[in-house]
Amino acid sequence: MTVYRVKLRGGSDEQAQHEAVTDTAAALGFISAIGAVGGFFIPKAFGTSLTLTGSPVGAMKVFLVFYIVCVLVTWLVYGRRKASAAK
Repeated sequence: MTVYRVKLRGGSDEQAQHEAVTDTAAALGFISAIGAVGGFFIPKAFGTSLTLTGSPVGAMKVFLVFYIVCVLVTWLVYGRRKASAAK
């Protein structure tokens, strides 16, 4: 997609490659940040659930709801057919 966008603007293959590398680095940075936050909040959620209820079940319920929401958002953005693709 980046190559196509750069070519439409009259850019070269080299510029397209540079933009693709930049976009990839930004995506990896964002994904790494989310992973780092998860590495903090998951143990924290288990600890809080154990402290409040004596069981990790509360944290597991929250994780289940979160993952269901993630699946739905992913499907809405990437999985369903686009109107232009269905024609």
